[in-house]
Amino acid sequence: MGTVSTARELKAPETRESVARTIQVWGLSRTEEERVIEWMRQSRIEALSELQAATDLLSHYLKRDRIPVVVRRPIKALDGDSLADLLAHGDTHAMLAACREMFRFENVHA
Repeated sequence: MGTVSTARELKAPETRESVARTIQVWGLSRTEEERVIEWMRQSRIEALSELQAATDLLSHYLKRDRIPVVVRRPIKALDGDSLADLLAHGDTHAMLAACREMFRFENVHA
């Protein structure tokens, strides 16, 4: 099942679009895609909003071809989990918080 056909299984058009965009932007594998789709079928509106916000942040600050690498990179502050790991576990709150922390440029010193 591909991104478009799998995303069609989700009910609301805006949900399908958001999930399809995330799958594409994050460069998820078929297995990762299937996990996300299954998780999305069971998730809350808040979780979908957090996923969309994280994807928006990544798209805004990173070149599109770098996003798949960044979302799979282990993050020390998350005990070695990556953003993709958090997404696979359905922890969109921690995922969004980690994305926001990545782009808190006021903490960067010259």
